[in-house]
Amino acid sequence: MHFLYVDESGDTGAKPGSSSHFILCGLLIHHASWHHARQATKAMRQRLEDKFGFPQLAELHASEFLSKNGMHFGLPLEVKIKCALHAVGFLGKNNYIRPIRIIAEKLVSTKMFSGMPGTSCWRKLTTKEQATMIALRMD
Repeated sequence: MHFLYVDESGDTGAKPGSSSHFILCGLLIHHASWHHARQATKAMRQRLEDKFGFPQLAELHASEFLSKNGMHFGLPLEVKIKCALHAVGFLGKNNYIRPIRIIAEKLVSTKMFSGMPGTSCWRKLTTKEQATMIALRMD
C-alpha cells in the first residue's frame, strides 16, 4: 500500500481573475517507509527551525517562501528562499518519498476537458501515481 499526500495550487475557475494554471502536487510514500519518512521529515523540520528560525509546526507553502511581500514568520526573503531550497533538497535526497505533480494550463485544459481542469488533474494524478507505484515495484 502507498500513501499519497496531495495539495493543490490555483483554482478550477475560468473567470477573469482566476489563476492561469491548476496544479496538484503529491508525495507518494510506501507504507513500509512511512515511519522512516516521518522521522526524516521531522528532522528536516527541526533543521529549518534551528538554522533559519522557521517554526516546526508551520505549514510549508512555496508561495509564502518565494513571495516578496513582507516577512513570513519574521523571516526576510533571503532566509525564506534558503528554507524553500532546503525543503526541496530534502525531497531530492530521499528515495522513499516520491514527489508527483500535475499541471494544467487552464486555457488548454478548458478546451480539452470541458472546463474541468481540476477533474482532469485528479485523473492524471491517479494515473501517474499508479504508474509510479508499478515502477517502484519493478525497481
